[in-house]
Order: sequence, then C-alpha cells, then structure tokens
Amino acid sequence: MSTGIPQQDIELTERPRVGLQEQRRATRKILRLTAQITLPGGIILAGQTADVSREGIGFFSPSSIAAGHDCTLNIAIAACGATAELHLVGRVCHCSKVSEDHYRVGMKFIRMDESTAAVLCAAMR
Repeated sequence: MSTGIPQQDIELTERPRVGLQEQRRATRKILRLTAQITLPGGIILAGQTADVSREGIGFFSPSSIAAGHDCTLNIAIAACGATAELHLVGRVCHCSKVSEDHYRVGMKFIRMDESTAAVLCAAMR
C-alpha cells in the first residue's frame, strides 16, 4: 500500500538524551524519515521522524498535538534493498514548540502488529 511518502535512507545511531533519559527504559536511535501523521478526527499532516526506540518515537509536526491524544505515524522505510511500511500507533506524551510552525512531539507506542515490531526491532540493532 503506497501512501505517497517518499522513501529515504535510514540513519540509526545512538543518541544521548538530556533531561528525559531517566524516564526512558529503552535506548533511542536517530531516525530521519518522512512521516504521515494522522491526528484524532482524521486530520493528516506531513512530518519527519527524529528518533525511535522500541517503546516510542520522537517526531516533528507542523502543528501542536496535545499530550494524551492518540495518533498514527505511517513511515516508508527502505534498507538493504527491502522496503517496509511502518504503521505506528501511539499516545502523545509531550509536545513543545521549536519554531513558528515546527513542534517536537514525543509519542509512546500503544499497540503494534507483529510485522511492524519485527521491522522496528531490526532497525534498532
């Protein structure tokens, strides 16, 4: 299923975090990919991922998303000649304004199918 999201290479590296590190149980990796963000009510935004762990994801959004809201990120991921579509469902934990129309959002996964979990775990290695 194509979402019209351009495929890009993956950049996964260790990324130290200041401030929230003590709250996190899983190591985060930098992940810069285009994402389609679906908000409550079906509103769709174009965003970009920032980092990912086995438990959650950070991303940039053109709009503020209130903590506690559930949303979905669809990400096309291409690596080693294979392409996968990640469908990540989560709950927003925090959202902070970075610039006039740029927000940094942290989301904790609330459900994930087995194939998505397998791709995510492979990307985290």
